[in-house]
Amino acid sequence: MVMKKYYSRCLAFLLMLSMLLQPAAGSAAEAAGGEQQEGMLQLIQDGQPAVAQTGSGKTMALRGFSEEGSGARETIYEGLLATEPGIDLEEYELTVEEFRTLLSDIINSSPELFYVSKRFSYQVSAGGQKYVVSYTPSYQFGGDDVSKPRIEEMKTTFQNVSDHILSGVNPEWSDMEKALYIHDYLTSRYEYDTRDPQSGTDPCRYDAYSLIVEGRAVCEGYALAYLYFMKRLGIPCRTVPSDAMRHMWNQIQLGGRWYHVDVTWDDPLEDMPGRAEHKYFLKSDSAWKGSYLWDETLSEPCEDTSWDSFFWESSSSPLVSDGEKWFYVKNKGAEPGIYRWDPETDPKAEKMDKLVDLSTYRWKTAEQGYYFTEKYTRSAVHQGMLYFNTPDGVLRISAGTEGLTMGEPVPGLDMEGRDTLYGLWIQGKELQVLPGAVSVKVIDGERVSVITALEPETVHRFEAPETTYPPLPAVTEPPRKTALPEPTDLPETTVTPGATESPETTKAPETTVTPGATESPETTKAPETTVSPGTTASPEETLPPEEGELPLVSSAPSGTASPVPSAPPVPAVTPAATVSPSDTVPPSGNVILNPPAPRQTGAENGTVIQNPEAGNKKTDVLSQIRISAARGKKTIVVTVPKASKVTVGLNKKILLNKKKRYKKLTYSTKKTKSGKLTVRTSSRLKKKMKITVTVTAAGKKYKKIKRI
Repeated sequence: MVMKKYYSRCLAFLLMLSMLLQPAAGSAAEAAGGEQQEGMLQLIQDGQPAVAQTGSGKTMALRGFSEEGSGARETIYEGLLATEPGIDLEEYELTVEEFRTLLSDIINSSPELFYVSKRFSYQVSAGGQKYVVSYTPSYQFGGDDVSKPRIEEMKTTFQNVSDHILSGVNPEWSDMEKALYIHDYLTSRYEYDTRDPQSGTDPCRYDAYSLIVEGRAVCEGYALAYLYFMKRLGIPCRTVPSDAMRHMWNQIQLGGRWYHVDVTWDDPLEDMPGRAEHKYFLKSDSAWKGSYLWDETLSEPCEDTSWDSFFWESSSSPLVSDGEKWFYVKNKGAEPGIYRWDPETDPKAEKMDKLVDLSTYRWKTAEQGYYFTEKYTRSAVHQGMLYFNTPDGVLRISAGTEGLTMGEPVPGLDMEGRDTLYGLWIQGKELQVLPGAVSVKVIDGERVSVITALEPETVHRFEAPETTYPPLPAVTEPPRKTALPEPTDLPETTVTPGATESPETTKAPETTVTPGATESPETTKAPETTVSPGTTASPEETLPPEEGELPLVSSAPSGTASPVPSAPPVPAVTPAATVSPSDTVPPSGNVILNPPAPRQTGAENGTVIQNPEAGNKKTDVLSQIRISAARGKKTIVVTVPKASKVTVGLNKKILLNKKKRYKKLTYSTKKTKSGKLTVRTSSRLKKKMKITVTVTAAGKKYKKIKRI
């Protein structure tokens, strides 16, 4: 009996004690942290638009720095860099909104964190004001979880490849020269990822690792890779998104001024190794607005126009340097050749030395007697010697040569019997060339010449490797805002060598051309010397030639039953070429529309020489018609000759306004000064839709078709 009372009292005591301790335990739990929550970020490297989590005007995620939470920023960055499983943030008292914005900013402005997933969890404190107590990141690559040892291995590879690329940067170069070198390296050595983003097994990639290490990515990967290298070089750089274009590019700051750079669009489709365009490098807002759509509140103003018409626009070859001077291959337009430029003494490029004349070299199309007007010459520098390719060989000159020279063959190099060459480069101790083959294909009913790059071949080995420079420090801390340097004077205008003069040509022998089935008498006139370079945006959309360059021989409207644009147009100055907003990249000069095969008489060495009196106004008008449209959008932009009547058709039963159904809409460009029309559709453009533009000028009709 006594024992029962004793046990009862003990039990009652324990119950009372548990009741007393319960609030204290709750208080301890509350002090340690409250509920665990999960979240998801919009990350560039996952192919998502990087918008501000707060919805504010200028997102930190795109501007690349944050003035707030520097201590928390460093803690989060260092934790992610070390792939920590959890990061303690209790001391910083970040609200959930502040934490999400800061985290998005850190990852989107740090391409080296390519393994950090958009998915994460965090713990918040209990009570009235909730603060983030801890952050648990998720580490993934390509949508799959990755272990810490695998991440460390990937980071090491990423660092080694990046260091090798940066070893070609001379620390004495200006920021412009460093930015140019990285731009040309990325465009010439890597390729745009054309894999299906919706593929469940092998989708396209959006991160910097996939481009730098694996060799291909889409526009986000190009932009992140360029951002990474600019950070390593200490050049202010940001990414700029365009939801309307489903595209992304960069802005960089030189001398206190900001400029647009689109590495993706300077690496065009169809890809050819060693090719590097310069149409979208260091551009102003005014130059950008002709081809781009973006929210200017998410970017810096780019007001300086000094580089908008710089000489390198006429080159599809990477500029190379011997450490001091640069060598530029003018592939397009008049006076093609290899030039030497010293940016220190000649910042406006007004006194460049012409070293090699390339006008005598020709690359054949698939049609007998026709040639590409672009010169597919690339160059490389090694131990004070400049190497360059012709269609059938490799020559070299001294980098310090004075005056015009033909170049000399490389000793011991036998190029007999090889395929036509479309480029060269130096990799370590190896001189490699790019052979290619040209074939005829029919695309949307049009015969086109297509250059297919073959496997690169090593043709020479040097005793010493490429010149390298000391490695730059790795990125070890998050980007921060720095004071902007005072603006410096930049070149205002540039004189491109021979931009207004045509190269000398021989007199045209008499030629006859088999007339087309239904064409006008104009179709019997003599064809051009060459087929102009492939600046077509697609087989349906043809871009105008550059100033001083012959227009395309055949710019016939796509989809016609039998396009026969036989006679050559009279060269005319046309507006600068622009590329339609697109979710991909512009095509390169590797695909070009063919003229009809002529019956030639009196042609010298199989070459058809241009008759300057022959003209084809039809081709000239067609070259001025441009159609800009993209899938998923509701806008069609049409550029046509001034003072003409234009009809825009978009399939049948497609809404071209919100009130009625139209098959066609008709406008008169006499009322517009620019010749540019914008048509808004009430339904989104879809794949395989067909846009037909009919222009009436001088009593004649011209038609061009673009398929979405």
